Amino acid sequence: MSKLFVISCCCVPETDAILLEFLLTLLEKQTSAEWQLGSDMSGDIAIYDIDEKAGLELYQQRLAASDGPVPVVFSTESPKLDAEFRLVKPMRSADFLATAKSIIEKYPDIGRETGAKEASSSETVEAANTSIATTVTKLKRPTVKRLYNLLTEDIEAYKNPVSILFREVSFYIDFSSKRFYCEHKLMLLSMLCKSDISKLNISEISSYELGKIETQMTARPLTELIWCCALLGSSGELIDSIDENTPLHLKRWPNLKSLVHLPRHITLTAFLSKHTATIDEIVKQTRVLPDNVIDFVNACKVMGYLDDHVSLDDVETKPVQTDKVKKGLFGKIRNKFGVKTG
Repeated sequence: MSKLFVISCCCVPETDAILLEFLLTLLEKQTSAEWQLGSDMSGDIAIYDIDEKAGLELYQQRLAASDGPVPVVFSTESPKLDAEFRLVKPMRSADFLATAKSIIEKYPDIGRETGAKEASSSETVEAANTSIATTVTKLKRPTVKRLYNLLTEDIEAYKNPVSILFREVSFYIDFSSKRFYCEHKLMLLSMLCKSDISKLNISEISSYELGKIETQMTARPLTELIWCCALLGSSGELIDSIDENTPLHLKRWPNLKSLVHLPRHITLTAFLSKHTATIDEIVKQTRVLPDNVIDFVNACKVMGYLDDHVSLDDVETKPVQTDKVKKGLFGKIRNKFGVKTG
């Protein structure tokens, strides 16, 4: 039987998360298994950046729990705490590959079956697709309001600039100019984005206070924060305005040069710019985990990139192409999903 392993990252820097996603392709070849990055801590293996306070707290919570993902410590130097598996910054491919293989050797029961290895290639792909896609039927809807709700729905409630505090993180929003100020990398704001908005310390500030902040921090477009909050804060919960059975299509490409993203988001962008598909179909065709597909769909919806009122006849759809062409990352993904480049 073939297996699927999911690795989750907690407070891991964006550059390392992107490297991890590429390393998983090498790991697949070396282990004859499928590997993907998950969007939360429900994976088989979790990497905790304990140099970040939130990462250390979550690692300690994991140790105190009776079960959960196999924890891996990630830090600038060997930590002075008991850790069965650890990675030292910066992320090194050899260290990561060796650690991952050690984990699945020591814990053979982790992972999930995706199909018989001896089956024909088409049967194996179909079995794996079915295994991944079945989790979509267990659809989750938001049960609390999160930061992206404030930024897209509750914006009229604030007449003045606001400060938002969460643990050690603070940032400031000027709704009138559609800008925000933050010293932190957006990819590190996952915990804040997932939090119930009632747990955040939100208060209005004066124009004078905002003026002082403007001298200390660089203004950034509010759209970057909205995208980040929906992408990192959805937790695989499909927003209420999207019907899970409705075919979806991208009206325009997200500007991934300025918006936080991982390689899987390039894959999803390329696929949905060419094809019209339901969430189930997106999962089956792209092989991206359901929660990650939903996070991306939510982000595209709140940004106005998504057309979720189309029929399958409205957009030309072509079979996914399987021929391999030596191109760059964007070229390979476009070729895979039949996207013309001009």
